Amino acid sequence: MQLSVQASPTLDVVRKIAPEIAAAAQQTEDQRAIPSAIVDRMRDAGIFRMLVPRDFGGDALTEGQACSVIEELAAADGAAAWTAMVAVGFNVALSRFPVSTVKTIYADGADVPIRGALAPLGQGTKQEGGYLVSGQWPFASGPYKPKWMTVGFVVLEDGAPVMGPMGPEVRVGIVPADKVEMLDTWYTVGMRGTDSTDYRVKEVFIPEDFAVNLFDFSRPQAYGDALFNLPFPVLTGPHHSAVCLGLVRATLEELATLARTKRSAFNPMQTLGENPVFQHRLGELAVRHAAIQALLDEQVREIERLAASGAPTGPLDMTKLSSWTGYIHAQAVDIVNEAFSLAGSTPVYSKSAMQRRWRDVRVAAQHFGGSTANYPVYGGLLAGQMPKMPGT
Repeated sequence: MQLSVQASPTLDVVRKIAPEIAAAAQQTEDQRAIPSAIVDRMRDAGIFRMLVPRDFGGDALTEGQACSVIEELAAADGAAAWTAMVAVGFNVALSRFPVSTVKTIYADGADVPIRGALAPLGQGTKQEGGYLVSGQWPFASGPYKPKWMTVGFVVLEDGAPVMGPMGPEVRVGIVPADKVEMLDTWYTVGMRGTDSTDYRVKEVFIPEDFAVNLFDFSRPQAYGDALFNLPFPVLTGPHHSAVCLGLVRATLEELATLARTKRSAFNPMQTLGENPVFQHRLGELAVRHAAIQALLDEQVREIERLAASGAPTGPLDMTKLSSWTGYIHAQAVDIVNEAFSLAGSTPVYSKSAMQRRWRDVRVAAQHFGGSTANYPVYGGLLAGQMPKMPGT
């Protein structure tokens, strides 16, 4: 049972197609991408336009509503939820681009398929009116043919990085997908159906209006909603957590169902669910699940409060919220891992959905968005120690 739900028409549709998504999970794994028919169903449900404002053709869901949709998808299949999480991330990223650029991207509707990465692993040499970009990036998640792709790069001038107050200047650019070479690199332990391949570009010109600093909040954002004035990681952290929470929920539901019939080879007179030690451990895992769900709910409320205040988001709020995201990921991995152990030999077989969720949640937690790297910075700020900035 989902512990916390924010209803929306999108969630209603997703619940209807969830059995179809779950039934295709093995095919998704085998072909390393969600079947195109399932992707079409997800697109029709509104997965690719959840946070896009209505002025641009989107459904303008709230942060909490988007999280509920992603969690529901994760309970059916982790790859489907990851695909939705990435799509919502691009909804947020596009808010930092000029209105003219956003209108170009959404010219044929807000369901536009985008793939790419934000990490500044490329190099963009300053040119008149834009940047000449080359580079290679991993993790272009998206089991579909994109229309546009993003590239993160360091800005160069005269062969050297252009330095700003926080270090080298970085940009995220948007390029037509036909200018990108996709590389067949996605052979992984988990999240296999996300088709998160590497890709590269070579000397692609990106106009200035199609390359912005996502973390520059001195420029107005395109959507006009205060929510999108918040830092990118603050807004997208809960979407990552929702993937993990859906995987946890489905794992515990599967374990509880298994416990009603599974009997040990060495104690066939008792079902797993009749064992008092098992009962204690399952109850504890359920409580831990409820705790991280409550933390996500509080995170969403905190984001809404920050947006409503209109005040700049300070280091303490940023590191607090990112630390909460990291904690949810770490706990989700531990809960699924313990559930796997309690299930005995059953989940070692590939036919078990639990083993897929066990692999998927581990890969999800490896993403930078689920890292606990901000713990020491958060702790330092709580202790009155300002973080040391580059060059100081």
